[in-house]
Amino acid sequence: MKIIGVTVLFFLIFWYEGTKLLKEKMWKELTVFVGSMLIGMSLSYAYLLDFPISRPAKTVETLLEPIAGWVKTMASP
Repeated sequence: MKIIGVTVLFFLIFWYEGTKLLKEKMWKELTVFVGSMLIGMSLSYAYLLDFPISRPAKTVETLLEPIAGWVKTMASP
């Protein structure tokens, strides 16, 4: 039932925003909008179906941890 609700919600968002972009022939914006909607839908479905989803903050933390260590060593007297 939740999947149907999410699908209806995304359809309504696309109908409201997508039709404006189509009427104004804003093709680049429409492409970005559809891409972001697909990413959002896939993450929403993965969450509802209890698939493991990595946290973006954890990934950024892992990538920036060596830089933070370097900055700390440079800043300490």
